[in-house]
Amino acid sequence: MNSAKRAFAVYNPNGSEKITIVRFDDLCLSGSIRLRDVFEQKDLGSFVHEFHVSVPAHGTRIYLAEADFRMERKRYEAETAYISNYQELRNNQAECSGIYEYADNCSCGMKASWLGRSESNDLIWRNVYSDKGGEYTLSIAYISGETRGFSAEVNGESIGTYNVYSGNWKEVAIQSIKIKLQKGTNTIRLFNSSDNMPDIDYIELSDITL
Repeated sequence: MNSAKRAFAVYNPNGSEKITIVRFDDLCLSGSIRLRDVFEQKDLGSFVHEFHVSVPAHGTRIYLAEADFRMERKRYEAETAYISNYQELRNNQAECSGIYEYADNCSCGMKASWLGRSESNDLIWRNVYSDKGGEYTLSIAYISGETRGFSAEVNGESIGTYNVYSGNWKEVAIQSIKIKLQKGTNTIRLFNSSDNMPDIDYIELSDITL
């Protein structure tokens, strides 16, 4: 595993002070993690596993973390992906531009929807990290109350085109694909240049070379 640096923020939306526990494995960091308080401009020392911080009412704390090791992230939510055609100035359906929507049936309560019908109305995850590279199972969580298709690319290389149907517009189903990642950062793209795509909840990676 490689060392890693990462910035993160802790926000308290409540009307009273709150103790928040930051678990470093949620940030894909392990080993000894050295923290710096950005607001206070001072180093806080080294921590392992987790960090406890008191955040005032409606307050925010921002930190820089430097870890011994960068862990491989398994799940990438759709709302953390990039929609090339994204905009909110005009009607997204008329403009063929995807959006991020709240969805109680989805992981973390969000999904990417209204994708497809245009080459640029896609969904892209950048900086998908693999420690050593190799073969993975890519599991795509989707919602589609009718049969819809999408194509998948990894680092610009076509993987295939898939037609899927989850049963209804509340059911989340999984399409699994075998892919190969290079060592370091990768890009995964889902798209349909001519027709509607299914809504996307998240993607998940499982290293099958272990």
